[in-house]
Amino acid sequence: MKQNGLWLTLLFMLGWSQALQAEPAGWRIKPNICVVEQIGDACELQLDISLWGEIPQHSCLFIQDSQVQCWAMPDEKISITLQFREASVISMRDSDDQTLLQETLEIKSLSRIRQRVRTPWSVF
Repeated sequence: MKQNGLWLTLLFMLGWSQALQAEPAGWRIKPNICVVEQIGDACELQLDISLWGEIPQHSCLFIQDSQVQCWAMPDEKISITLQFREASVISMRDSDDQTLLQETLEIKSLSRIRQRVRTPWSVF
């Protein structure tokens, strides 16, 4: 019984140390929605990107399939200005072109077509 407890303790310690070492990569992009006058207008966003976890060296930022910027070692906080006209996918890729992180940047317009909430009155 004592030997089983020792093995469980050893396995727990090994598992715990690996969990501390390998935090999965993640990011937060603010803002991720751009508001334009009309759909089709150009959108220019100043993005603040917060990174955490294991981001490999020599990572690159892409919007759609266009490379925006690369880093030998990305900082935890990145600030970058992007321009786009339609909803776009922003991604972080490693040197082997494997997608590490991905998020969609949305575009919303101020001018929406007004829709009727209810049908108009009718005598018949």
